[in-house]
Amino acid sequence: MAISKESFLGSRGFSENPFILTNADEEQNLSSYFVPPPFFDAVLGRPTEPKSCTVFAPRGGGKTAQKVMIEKASGEARLEDQFLCLTYDRFVLPDRFLLKNATVDWHLLNLVRLITTALLVRLDAPEAKLRLDQADRDFLVKAARTFLYDINVAEFQAIVAALRNWRGRTEDLVKKYGGQIVNLISAIVTKFEMGKIELIAGEREINKPTVMAYFERLIGVAAKLGFESVYVLVDRVDETLATQNDANSSFEFIESLLLDLHILETRGVAFKFFLWDQIKSRYLSSGARTDRIPMYSLNWNLEEMSTMLRERLKAYSGGSIASLNELLPEDLEYDLHSLVCVLAVGSPRDMIRLCKAIIDEQTRTSNVAGSLSRNVISRGIRAFSEQRTLELFGNSLEDLRKVNLASFTISKLANDIFRVTSNAISRKIQIWTDQGAVVRTGEVPTPGARPQNLYSLADPRLCITVKSQSPVESVLESNIYVCGSCGSVNVFEEDDASSCSRCQASIDSTLSSFRMVAPGL
Repeated sequence: MAISKESFLGSRGFSENPFILTNADEEQNLSSYFVPPPFFDAVLGRPTEPKSCTVFAPRGGGKTAQKVMIEKASGEARLEDQFLCLTYDRFVLPDRFLLKNATVDWHLLNLVRLITTALLVRLDAPEAKLRLDQADRDFLVKAARTFLYDINVAEFQAIVAALRNWRGRTEDLVKKYGGQIVNLISAIVTKFEMGKIELIAGEREINKPTVMAYFERLIGVAAKLGFESVYVLVDRVDETLATQNDANSSFEFIESLLLDLHILETRGVAFKFFLWDQIKSRYLSSGARTDRIPMYSLNWNLEEMSTMLRERLKAYSGGSIASLNELLPEDLEYDLHSLVCVLAVGSPRDMIRLCKAIIDEQTRTSNVAGSLSRNVISRGIRAFSEQRTLELFGNSLEDLRKVNLASFTISKLANDIFRVTSNAISRKIQIWTDQGAVVRTGEVPTPGARPQNLYSLADPRLCITVKSQSPVESVLESNIYVCGSCGSVNVFEEDDASSCSRCQASIDSTLSSFRMVAPGL
C-alpha cells in the first residue's frame, strides 16, 4: 500500500501539505510567504492619493497574489489610510451575452452596484448614522432602489463576495440579509425611518452620463463614511464564459473600461488591473496612455522564485524546512530546489504544481517515507511536463512530437522530417510561434547562401515532452540551458547552443541545466 502524501510530508517535518493550493485566493497563509515584486509598493499606492495602474503577467505569474495582498491591506489599514476595496472579478453574465455588450456603461453599472452595496453594509454599522446627512442618505437609498432592487440571489452573493473589507464575513453577510438585497435596503430604510421602500422609486436610466454621475457621488459618500479612497481590483477577465481563455476576446471584454481615462482618473478612486500578459500588445496598440496610467510587467527571476519556494516551505513546516533539497538523500549532490525553479519558467503556480507532481510520484510508488530519488524526480518532471504541455500547446503537440528536436531550421523540417515545401513549413512555424510554442533564437550559416533562421522550442517542459524517448536527465543535460547573464531558460539542440534568445549573451554549451543542479553526477 502506497504511503499517503500527508504521511510522507509529515515524516519530513511539514505540518501541512504546502503543494495543495495553487490559487492565491484560496491561500489563507499567503502573507507569510508572499514575495513582493519590486514595484508592489507602487501598485498598492497611497489611499490618500489613489492612482490607477495595470499589471501584466503570464497565467500563474502572481497577479492574483498581489491582488489578495492589497485586499488584506484594506482590512489592516490604519484609520487614516482606510480604503474601500472592491474586487471586480466575478462577472455574472446574462444569457446570450456578447462581447459587444461589455460596454463602458455595462461595466459602470456593475461598479455602481458594488459600491452601493458596500456603502449600505457600512451604513448598517452602529456608528455610521452620524456620518451622513439626510441628502446623502436619501441619495444612497435611491441608488439602491435604482440599481439593486431587481438583482437575484446569485448576483447578490457575487457582489457581497467582492466586498474585500469584509473578507471572511461573506457568508455571515449573506445570511444576515437572507440572501436578498431587498432585505439590506429595507434594513437601511428602517434604520433611518424613511418610510416604506416602495415609495422610494426611481426609473432605471442606464447610460454613461447618468451612471457616471452616480459613480462619482458614491465615491464622495464613501469618503464621508471614513474611506480615504475606493480601490477597484480588476482580475480574471480571461476566465469568463465570454472570453474563453482567448487573448483577443479578453481584451475586448475589458477594453471599454481599460481605455477610459475619464473613469480611471476619477477623483477618489483607483483601478488596479491585473491582466494576462497575452493582451498587453492589444492594449498598447489600442492607444494605452502609459504616461497617465502606469503599466507594470511581472517577471520573476530564478533568485526570486527560489525565495518564494523557500518561504513557502518554511511557512508549512514551522520554519524547519527551507529547501526541497532537504527531502533528498544526504549523499545525493542534486539541487532539486533550483531545478524546480528553472522548470517553472517564471510561474509560481507551475513551481507548486511541479513540486506536487514529484510528491505524487513518490507517494504513488513507495510504501515507506524515505527520500526523493532521482527516478522519482524524473518521473514527476515528466508527468508535469506532459500535462502542462498539453494545456499550453495541445493543438500543435502531434506535429512537434514528429519534429523531435529542440531547435531546427525551416530546411531541416522541410527536407528531412515533413518532406514538404519550405512555404508549408513557414506556415507551420508561424502557427507554433503564435501559440508561444516556438521562438526564433538566431541564425545558422549556410555556405554560399543567406543564413537561415534558427527556431527553438520556447518551453523546457515542451522539450521534455517532445523528446519522450530520451531520459529526462538527458534532455536537461543536452537541451536546456540557463543564461549566465540574465537567468532566462533557453532550449537548443546541443550543437545549436550559442546565444541567449533574450539578452544575446553567449551560452556555454558545457553548462546545461543538469550540470548546474548536479555538477557531480
